[in-house]
Amino acid sequence: MYPSPVPYFEQIAEPRRQTKNRKYRLSDMLTITRYGALMGLDDWCGIAEFGHSQEAWLRTFLPLENGISSHNTFGHMFSLIPPKKFEVAFFAWAQDTLKYWREQRKTTCAGTELSGEMQLAVDGKTNRRSGDKGKSALHRGHVWLCEAGLVLANRAIGEKTNEINAIPEVLSLFNLKGVTVSTDAIGCLKTLVMVESERETAGRRKSLFRNDVC
Repeated sequence: MYPSPVPYFEQIAEPRRQTKNRKYRLSDMLTITRYGALMGLDDWCGIAEFGHSQEAWLRTFLPLENGISSHNTFGHMFSLIPPKKFEVAFFAWAQDTLKYWREQRKTTCAGTELSGEMQLAVDGKTNRRSGDKGKSALHRGHVWLCEAGLVLANRAIGEKTNEINAIPEVLSLFNLKGVTVSTDAIGCLKTLVMVESERETAGRRKSLFRNDVC
């Protein structure tokens, strides 16, 4: 059975003050948002509507003592959570989910185990409709696990920089031993390859490319 995300999200500290108006558990709201996002919903009105329409099913594994919150409460709560705290919890859940998925995916053909090689695709993405008058669109460094069809990590890219600076940071989350990393032309720089080469060899200088590559 795939690991439940609830224990992972419970590790995120409650960012709201303890008041009589705080009626909805943080882990419940995070879990509802996760499932809503998997359904393709990308705004808080949609997430709240999903929660109300699926409340009976959600109650089979969530307490929901006070039901489902409004879209405003979802938005306010998420605005208080440090993005990296959420990423750590999500990444831990994704890692364990991936381990289970790979175990289930393994098959035996003529006595040979077939599990496939892991490939991480690194690219820059721009959020649709994230720009506005006087405000630049949100750009992100994006890591996609090809064999599972799963986004494993994102990093926001500042307005005065580009994805070159985000690639080393986002790849630092992973153990890349035995993993194929692919990217587009902007990521094919010797400096980036050397960063990952030195990290994987524990400080030993080892070139992964010939002088005429990149």
